[in-house]
Amino acid sequence: ASGQLWFSREAMSSSLKNIVRGQVHSSSSAEVLGAKYELSTKEQKVFMYLVQGYSNKEIAGQLSVSLSTVKTHVSHILSKTGKQSRSQLGSLMVE
Repeated sequence: ASGQLWFSREAMSSSLKNIVRGQVHSSSSAEVLGAKYELSTKEQKVFMYLVQGYSNKEIAGQLSVSLSTVKTHVSHILSKTGKQSRSQLGSLMVE
């Protein structure tokens, strides 16, 4: 198959994750969503990391807070937005 490139699943997964993380979600979108759903400032920060695909542990490291604090924020975000899972939160950015 000339002209085609083949990549391992791991390489593709890593590349796609980096692309998604590299996409800049504007802070104004977070502020609008924060106001709409009455998210606290910390919840807005956690939300932005969530939609970029960060794990709870990675978010805790980025914000210098405990893992349990991040889990609490995620729980509040899901409750306030009416979403059932973190994977559904990304849809809020395009609504």
